[in-house]
Parts: sequence; structure tokens; C-alpha cells
Amino acid sequence: MESIAVTDGNLDSFYTNVTNGSESQGMVEQGPESWIIPVIFTVIFCVGVFGNALVIVVLLRTGRELENTTNIFILNLSIADLLFIVFCVPFQATVFSLPEWVFGLFMCKFVHFFQCATMLASAFNLMAMSMDRYMAIVHPVDSIDYRKPQMAWAVELAIWVLAMGTSTPYLVYFNIHQDVVSGIPVDFCVEHWDDLESQRPAYFAGLFVLGYVLPLVIIAACYYLVVRELNSMPKKSQANRSKKRVTKILMVVVIVFGICWLPHHVVNMWVTFGEFPYNMATYVVKLLSMCMAYVNSCVNPIIYAFLSSEFRQGVGELACRT
Repeated sequence: MESIAVTDGNLDSFYTNVTNGSESQGMVEQGPESWIIPVIFTVIFCVGVFGNALVIVVLLRTGRELENTTNIFILNLSIADLLFIVFCVPFQATVFSLPEWVFGLFMCKFVHFFQCATMLASAFNLMAMSMDRYMAIVHPVDSIDYRKPQMAWAVELAIWVLAMGTSTPYLVYFNIHQDVVSGIPVDFCVEHWDDLESQRPAYFAGLFVLGYVLPLVIIAACYYLVVRELNSMPKKSQANRSKKRVTKILMVVVIVFGICWLPHHVVNMWVTFGEFPYNMATYVVKLLSMCMAYVNSCVNPIIYAFLSSEFRQGVGELACRT
């Protein structure tokens, strides 16, 4: 996943480039986004933290739910979404409300690293869930030995190691850059690839393929085969209805993921490989694409609440206990 922030991880410099002609005599004036975006981010943060934490608590409340491989993947998807919100939204909101990066070098590196790692972990978990559904429905007998909790946790270990390993360049190439604006030194959190700048496009292209294109292709293939198999089963079967219900929920989650992240990836590929115009219109487009990507991390619990009776029942039992 490319950096959420605009132009090499720095919304401040993007906005400065856009407005430099009219604001060259003083500090760049902050527009309405300086309060609109933080308000939107606050809503996303509150809904996302509460919703994903609720999913995690519901799945962990007895431990029996984690005997199901699908629930293990849903649990880790919720953990990835929760961590994404916690380590992304608050820090990114300050880019709009503060004139510079105030959190130091460590957080500059760590925040962007974790944003990338949790994004990749989400994509990989969705891919794992689709493959799990495929094996459970198309090859129910042959997959018994593979669809066990121990195997699911081993897959999760591989997912998180791969996600974090792929994101390590963020720990290396994000640094604090000090610039002077109207005679005042300000710090920005930006990428510095130095002599390896020529390799940067290849890295981001690889992230785009690994974290978006490849997962969606595999997911689409798996669910195509799953739906074809389900349509060939007896429609009145209780087991078949249950399988269809679970598959429907997971397909909605995947579709929402694809839609929410598509604008972000399109803009980032445009910035990396095309002639991206730095103007107010593209600034607004980038903000909208960023907000859509962030919204994705808080909508899954809402999907579960509307489509999963088991989740609603679990929430009800949890409420009764408290």
C-alpha cells in the first residue's frame, strides 16, 4: 500500500505546492479542510474503534467462536482495521490542523510503516477468507485436514510477517525534512529515497499489485467458484442456506473494500507514473479518496450488524452480561 498521505507521504507540501502562488508572502492559510477533515476523521475514529473492538470482544467472549477458521480470519481483519484506525487517523488529522509534523522521527517512520502493514494485512485476510470459503464449499471433505484453527493461525502468522516485511522500506525512507516557510523552520514527515529514487516506482507498483490487484483477482475467482457450487446445491437445505448467508456477508465486505480503496490506489498510481496536476481540484480528489480508504476500516462491523444474525446475537448476549 502506498502512503495514505499525498505526494510522498506529505499532505502539507502538497497543499503548499497547490497554494504557493497566492500565499508566497506568508504561511499557507488553512482552508475549510483544516476543520472538516478532522471532524470526519473523529467520526471515523469513534465508529471504527467502537465497532472493531466490539467485533473482537464478541469473537473472544467464550473462545468457542475461534474454533471456526472463518472467525479467526474475521478476528484478524478487525484487529488490522482497529490498528489502522489507531495508528493512522489521529496522526493524519493533525496534518490538516497543525502547520508541521510534531511527533518526531520515530513516529514519522512508525506511523507510515503501520499504515502500510495493516492495509496489507487487511487485504491478505480478505484473500484468506475467500480461499477458506472456497475450500469449505467446493472441497468440503478434502479440506477437513486443512481447515483447522491451528492451520488458520499459521496462515495468520504468515500474513502478518509478510505484511510487516513488505512495509519495512517505510522505516528506512521516511524521515523528517526541515523547510523554511516565511522565515520559520517547519518539520515535515516525507520520503527520502536518495540514490534509490529510481526504484521507488517499482516498489509502489509492487505494493499496488500485492495489496490490491492480486488479492481481488484471487478473491473474485474463489467467490465465482463458490457461488457456482452453491447454486448447484439443494436450495432448501439448511446447511446450504447457512453457507450462502456467510458467503454473502464476506462478499459484501470484499466489495466494500475494493470500492473504498480503488480511488486511493488510482490517485497514487497517477502520482507515481503519470503527470499529476497539483491544483485545488486534485487536492480535493485526493482528500476524498483518502476519506474513502479510512471509512473502509469502520464499515465492516456495520455490515456484520446488518447481515449477521449471529453477530447481533453475540452483541445481545454481551449486553446482557454487562
